[in-house]
Amino acid sequence: MVVGGAGLQRHHLHLAALPRLGLRSQWAPNLDRLTFTAMKPAAPAPALKVDATASTRKIAGKAYVAVTAVNRSAVPVRIDVVTTYGKKAFAEVRPGQTVSAIVNSTRATIPAGTATVTATATVDGTKTTSTVEAPYNAQN
Repeated sequence: MVVGGAGLQRHHLHLAALPRLGLRSQWAPNLDRLTFTAMKPAAPAPALKVDATASTRKIAGKAYVAVTAVNRSAVPVRIDVVTTYGKKAFAEVRPGQTVSAIVNSTRATIPAGTATVTATATVDGTKTTSTVEAPYNAQN
């Protein structure tokens, strides 16, 4: 092993050692060794941050689920809100912006549940997603 620039490690594999390992090379009979470089892993995409809360209310005898989400990320994101009773998408939510979705259950009462809020963005060419759950109480 040889350490190269930028901390990369270069490894040499001597093909003469293959028979001792029970291996043979059919594809490179004229080579005596191979050299390969271990690459540094790509830096992970920055995490997206979204806060969400959910609650229930009754309007005109029907139970509704109200979900509020705040983009706490440094980049604009798409926010998807999903409940048992429906979903809503917000195409571009700026950093610090708050969005709200009110979903009609079409029922007079609903049990407690959870709304799922997903933030999605492409950061430095990498699609990044963050999901949070926002519980809500039953509405009787």
